[in-house]
Amino acid sequence: PEYGYGFWLSDFLGKKIFVMRGILGQYVIVIPEDDLIIVRLGQQRGNKTNLPFSSDFYVYVAEVYKMLGQNQ
Repeated sequence: PEYGYGFWLSDFLGKKIFVMRGILGQYVIVIPEDDLIIVRLGQQRGNKTNLPFSSDFYVYVAEVYKMLGQNQ
Protein backbone atom coordinates (compact mmCIF):
# COMPACT_ATOMS: atom_id res chain seq x y z
CA PRO A 1 0.00 0.00 0.00
CA GLU A 2 1.01 3.59 -0.49
CA TYR A 3 -0.31 6.88 0.83
CA GLY A 4 -1.85 9.26 -1.68
CA TYR A 5 -3.55 12.59 -0.92
CA GLY A 6 -5.40 11.54 2.23
CA PHE A 7 -6.13 7.98 1.11
CA TRP A 8 -4.24 4.73 1.34
CA LEU A 9 -4.01 3.11 -2.10
CA SER A 10 -3.65 -0.64 -2.37
CA ASP A 11 -5.05 -3.69 -4.10
CA PHE A 12 -6.87 -6.81 -3.00
CA LEU A 13 -6.78 -9.81 -5.31
CA GLY A 14 -6.04 -7.60 -8.29
CA LYS A 15 -8.70 -4.99 -7.47
CA LYS A 16 -7.71 -1.40 -6.74
CA ILE A 17 -8.86 -0.24 -3.31
CA PHE A 18 -8.88 3.16 -1.60
CA VAL A 19 -8.85 3.35 2.18
CA MET A 20 -9.44 6.00 4.83
CA ARG A 21 -8.08 4.88 8.18
CA GLY A 22 -8.80 6.06 11.73
CA ILE A 23 -6.55 5.76 14.74
CA LEU A 24 -8.65 3.17 16.61
CA GLY A 25 -9.25 0.71 13.80
CA GLN A 26 -11.91 2.64 11.90
CA TYR A 27 -11.86 2.04 8.17
CA VAL A 28 -13.70 3.19 5.08
CA ILE A 29 -12.68 0.86 2.26
CA VAL A 30 -13.76 1.68 -1.29
CA ILE A 31 -13.58 -0.89 -4.09
CA PRO A 32 -14.89 0.93 -7.20
CA GLU A 33 -14.71 -2.11 -9.49
CA ASP A 34 -17.44 -3.80 -7.42
CA ASP A 35 -19.36 -0.63 -6.40
CA LEU A 36 -18.49 -1.52 -2.82
CA ILE A 37 -17.92 0.57 0.30
CA ILE A 38 -17.02 -1.16 3.57
CA VAL A 39 -17.16 0.77 6.86
CA ARG A 40 -15.70 -0.46 10.14
CA LEU A 41 -16.51 1.62 13.22
CA GLY A 42 -13.75 0.27 15.43
CA GLN A 43 -13.05 1.19 19.01
CA GLN A 44 -9.77 -0.64 19.17
CA ARG A 45 -7.27 -1.45 16.50
CA GLY A 46 -6.22 -4.98 15.52
CA ASN A 47 -2.78 -6.40 16.15
CA LYS A 48 -0.09 -3.95 15.16
CA THR A 49 2.18 -4.85 12.29
CA ASN A 50 4.91 -3.01 10.41
CA LEU A 51 2.43 -2.67 7.55
CA PRO A 52 0.10 0.32 7.03
CA PHE A 53 -2.95 -1.83 7.89
CA SER A 54 -3.61 -3.92 10.98
CA SER A 55 -3.47 -7.69 10.72
CA ASP A 56 -7.27 -7.98 10.48
CA PHE A 57 -7.75 -5.50 7.61
CA TYR A 58 -7.91 -7.98 4.74
CA VAL A 59 -10.04 -10.33 6.86
CA TYR A 60 -12.79 -7.68 6.87
CA VAL A 61 -12.64 -7.33 3.10
CA ALA A 62 -12.69 -11.10 2.55
CA GLU A 63 -15.66 -11.51 4.93
CA VAL A 64 -17.69 -8.89 3.05
CA TYR A 65 -17.12 -10.75 -0.21
CA LYS A 66 -18.24 -13.98 1.50
CA MET A 67 -21.42 -12.28 2.73
CA LEU A 68 -22.09 -11.09 -0.81
CA GLY A 69 -21.58 -14.62 -2.14
CA GLN A 70 -18.49 -13.60 -4.07
CA ASN A 71 -15.79 -15.71 -2.47
CA GLN A 72 -12.56 -14.26 -3.71
